Amino acid sequence: MKKGYKRIISLLLVLLALFTLSGCNINNSPSIKNSSQSQTSGEAYVEPWKSGKTVEGVKIKYSLTNDDITKATSDMERASALLKAETDYDTFVKILDEDLQKYVKKLNVAIRSEELLYDLYGKTENQNKSLEFKNAKVEYEEWLNDILHEIYHSGFKTLYYEGMTDQEIEENIGEDYPERYYELNNLESQLTADFYKLDSTSRSFVSEVDKLYKQMMAVHKELVSYYGYDDYFQYAYDNMYYRNYEISKTDSFLSLALKYVTDEYTKMWGEKEAAVSKLTKSEKEIYNKIIYGDSFTECFNYLEDYFNYFGGFVKEFADGLFCDGGYYYITYEDNGYDGAYQYTLLQDDAPSHPFVLYGKGYHAATYVVHEFGHYMADMTNGYTSYDGNETQSQANEYLFFEYLTKYANYGFSDNLKKAILYDHYVDSYWTVVLGAVINELEKRCYSKDYEVGDLEKAINDIYNTYPNLKNVYSKEAMLNYTIYVVFESPAYYISYATSMMGALYIDKMAQTNYDAAKEAYRKLIYNVDRDYNITDLYTKCGLGDPFDEETFKYIFSN
Repeated sequence: MKKGYKRIISLLLVLLALFTLSGCNINNSPSIKNSSQSQTSGEAYVEPWKSGKTVEGVKIKYSLTNDDITKATSDMERASALLKAETDYDTFVKILDEDLQKYVKKLNVAIRSEELLYDLYGKTENQNKSLEFKNAKVEYEEWLNDILHEIYHSGFKTLYYEGMTDQEIEENIGEDYPERYYELNNLESQLTADFYKLDSTSRSFVSEVDKLYKQMMAVHKELVSYYGYDDYFQYAYDNMYYRNYEISKTDSFLSLALKYVTDEYTKMWGEKEAAVSKLTKSEKEIYNKIIYGDSFTECFNYLEDYFNYFGGFVKEFADGLFCDGGYYYITYEDNGYDGAYQYTLLQDDAPSHPFVLYGKGYHAATYVVHEFGHYMADMTNGYTSYDGNETQSQANEYLFFEYLTKYANYGFSDNLKKAILYDHYVDSYWTVVLGAVINELEKRCYSKDYEVGDLEKAINDIYNTYPNLKNVYSKEAMLNYTIYVVFESPAYYISYATSMMGALYIDKMAQTNYDAAKEAYRKLIYNVDRDYNITDLYTKCGLGDPFDEETFKYIFSN
């Protein structure tokens, strides 16, 4: 590789270390290693969470200080002066390629650490610190953008971009973004911080988020114009979620979901309720533990048995994660993160590593195996589109529940098995419909300049067009839910819907041939590619195209 290329790639990879977290949330950082060396396969499970207290599997820490930020500011000023004077090239390169890169790596660790601390404990000071560090990073990015372009027009050009043609340099250093671009990035961070400060239990929550949503959509629209896009929604499809298909591919998905899923949802809800009503007292206790309870304090044995039954890579990764010092974070704080996710821990003194976080109220078996599915894919570099990433997690849920109700021997009655499995079907059918609806709502909202109230108008229009939707979710509930997720995770929810189609397909396989379902799941975790669109990935794994009506018929037929 040409020396100039190595310089630019090295600088830009440091900036990529904080890839945006979205949805339930899967990491796609390029820094994860394809290795199981950090696993401790075969060790007995250690359960430090049994106390029901917030626990850090790996202690969160970072070394960045205010002195580091002050020194970095001085280094940037000094490097700019050296470039302007075109003197002491060696010192200039040392500052740019060594000193400041070390600073940005420490800054990335500090940002991630403060974000994680905030998610664990819900303390405002951690949120404020992360915002302060993010602003410092934006300042560095703005300076770096300027300096790389200034080098191009300086006497240092032939030395710094050694071996590269002018065209190659221009392609790699990218656009020379104006100050407004960086203002928009800061505004995006501030709007996000303002969103998380809102009281979600307040009567004014929806209207307050809607005001922020209007501002954020305007910011997004202006931001993506710098990337050559007119439409933020398509930008997100292409560059945030790597779907590799046009938005129009989803045009018929909502109608198919409402045609095949809503009636099955209503039917399954009734069957689930009937099964639950017949549970004995002791069965009801088991049902509640598995569906709603805290797996970490009440029923981790079911999960451990599943890991052992599946064996192979699932057991290996479970042994490495759920052990003393594993990469898990479990919070019992009221102000902690309202959800569960998997991401990457950045560390000063160790390689980056995937971790899972479970917020209070998100400790049930479904959440544990869901995020564990993301964790396994991250450990294997099994990156694909977000549609595929969510299949990796949601299919793991069904493999667990099919094991629990069909292949395990806990002495469960048929009625208890139905109650457990049907409960999961109800959630899954709801997810397909919800993801399809939210995707359609966002398409409409992003098709024009957004005004406060447009989301509610779009919801009313869809409910008028599809009256059976009210059997799944009321209009008021849809608004309350959607306003939150479209702000926090724009353009994300179609991935939940398409991925659930793949998970349900694997469930169909597992009902009659668990080994075949395991093999399909293994293909989902290993040897995938981000360039796959969901249709091609499913074909590779022996699953049906989620946009094909025949797949809907196969999954939702009796």
